Amino acid sequence: MTEPDPRPNSDNTGNAFNFNISPPSNPFSTPSSNTPEARSLPTWPQQTTSPPKQSRTPRKGSFTEVLSPNDNPPAYTAALPHKDSVSPPTPPKDFPPHHMPRRPSRSVSPANRLPSTLSEIIPDDRYMAGGRHSHDPFIDTARYEEPGFYGGRGYGRGGYRKPKNYKAANIISFVVLVIFMLVIVITMVAVVRANPDSPQGHLNPLYFFNSLWAALYSTLSSAPTPLDSMSLDNNGFPDGVIIIGGGIIGLSTAYSLALDLKAAAQSSPQQNRRNVPKITLVESSDRLCPAASSQATGGLGDFGFGTDRSAGVAGVGSLSYEMHVDMAAKYNGEERYGFGRQLVYRLQPKEFTGTPSPADDWGADNPPVSVPLSALPSWVRTEDGWEAKRLSSGPRGAHLDPKRFCPFLIERVKELGVEFEMSANVTSIQLDHSRRTISSGKIQRTCGSSVLVPCRAVVIAAGSWSDRVFAQLFPNAKIKLPLKATDTAGNHFRVKTPGWKPGDRKEESVQVYYTNVMPNGSKFDVTSFTNGDLYIGGWGAVPEAIPELATSIHIQPSEIEGMIAATKKYVNVGPNSELDYYDAGRCYRPTAIPNQPIITRVSWDLLTRDTKSSSYSSLEQKSNMEQEPTAGGIYINTGHSSDGITLGLGSGKVASDLILGRTPSIDISSLGLPESCRL
Repeated sequence: MTEPDPRPNSDNTGNAFNFNISPPSNPFSTPSSNTPEARSLPTWPQQTTSPPKQSRTPRKGSFTEVLSPNDNPPAYTAALPHKDSVSPPTPPKDFPPHHMPRRPSRSVSPANRLPSTLSEIIPDDRYMAGGRHSHDPFIDTARYEEPGFYGGRGYGRGGYRKPKNYKAANIISFVVLVIFMLVIVITMVAVVRANPDSPQGHLNPLYFFNSLWAALYSTLSSAPTPLDSMSLDNNGFPDGVIIIGGGIIGLSTAYSLALDLKAAAQSSPQQNRRNVPKITLVESSDRLCPAASSQATGGLGDFGFGTDRSAGVAGVGSLSYEMHVDMAAKYNGEERYGFGRQLVYRLQPKEFTGTPSPADDWGADNPPVSVPLSALPSWVRTEDGWEAKRLSSGPRGAHLDPKRFCPFLIERVKELGVEFEMSANVTSIQLDHSRRTISSGKIQRTCGSSVLVPCRAVVIAAGSWSDRVFAQLFPNAKIKLPLKATDTAGNHFRVKTPGWKPGDRKEESVQVYYTNVMPNGSKFDVTSFTNGDLYIGGWGAVPEAIPELATSIHIQPSEIEGMIAATKKYVNVGPNSELDYYDAGRCYRPTAIPNQPIITRVSWDLLTRDTKSSSYSSLEQKSNMEQEPTAGGIYINTGHSSDGITLGLGSGKVASDLILGRTPSIDISSLGLPESCRL
């Protein structure tokens, strides 16, 4: 006799019954099916036939629709993984019999839940799995048995089918990625080779992507045109300007350019306005104005450069003097940096027959006016055989203290939004030879980091270092800047005016040239400042090579000793007393050949020998006035010798006009590159 199977829901054959889940008739209570309450409630459609034969054995973990032996509504069951299992799995969480199967859960019974979805109230194919293949209008058992439903083959959790050829798709994706990386590398090489002046060390991803973005921006932007005739949205250089050199010329260029851009932004229609292009000033030293700019004499005037004040150096000098006068009136220059009137005298022997220095036609008083020696300041020590000539008495001459003016100008430039890169150098410039434009410049800091600055214009205003900077940036250029500075340096220092008291103040400056009375024609001049300082200058220096940094320049003790002896002899400071001097230094004067400033836009054909475009047969074939105004490019603003403070503001304004594609207010055709600079 067969022992009864002790397992629940089983027959005596050892086969477990399927676990049936009956749907709740009332969502709030579950009465017994034999009670009157249950018989009076709505019931599910009753099946009158026996359960259909299963077409195949359910797989492990799959759900199968069955009919209960008591003709109860259809239910789901899970085939037990093994016949020795004690109990079947618990019904799935939140799982009415007419809903698609979900992940099994042992915490919630379907009899103790409220309808949560529309599919539990209104049967509809949009919400339920019922279909034409089911034995119940709400259930599509055939779809449950299809591979890919929960528990079936091909789907993971969530019911998303993996493509049968997913391995091939992964291989194809990998091949596409490799091809894309090869295209990037090839493009990087092409970008570097397209710029023959760019060192091969720039072949790195960061530099490439920055260059690619700058080139793309340049390609999408409009062609350079003058700023006067367009809005700031099409100003020809939307990415900015780099100025190399933090001396008086570089600061003056940044000052005028920032003012012009600000004025253009204010005058542009509101709907066309945009942010003012960024101006970046790069200085290799750790401070601004480290060389001759802050150590100059400080004389100003619209004289000494020729008679034609509408062209050339004379035009720049006249423009610069007007700007200095306006600036001093606007910012109280008399108090802030010692701006004031200046008198200029020249000492010479009586009945002098040689060539005077300065020349007779140099000053504002032309010809020079003879004055008695008693008209000279008390600190001038004279001799009976001398005579004095007045070269300038104003109002065309003035003076300021460069040591105070340079910090003042730096403040103004910072207020206008100019950014500074100190202790840094521009090591390369990306050129687009096909469009003849600049895309960016790489700035290398001494701390080791670097930055790629998008730009459309670069100004070289590095003073005595300008030729070196140009040669480093354009090693294949067809020209070399004609500068000489090694033998143009000079030593200087300051002393206090004899008898000067802290409360004393002079309303005017006096400059006296001793050159014509010095033994062997040595240059020597003394200038008084309104704060009581006497600037001893004009002295030469032993020729030395220019160091890399301006802060590495030092005085020459032997020359200082000679200057001290001359000061005791020609200045009333006491010949036997110890001279208390200060602010001693040595400056290199950026002198061009010929001796006049170079303010010009460099022709694109001269920047490299590898370009396919034709070059000028002569450097002066097209002057700055004859060239069509074009915004952007490479600009030179250097060669001011000992007149950097005097010509600074005017030179900056002219350079700003060239950068913006405007025609300067003065004729600067004579201030271009000479024919002798061609290599």
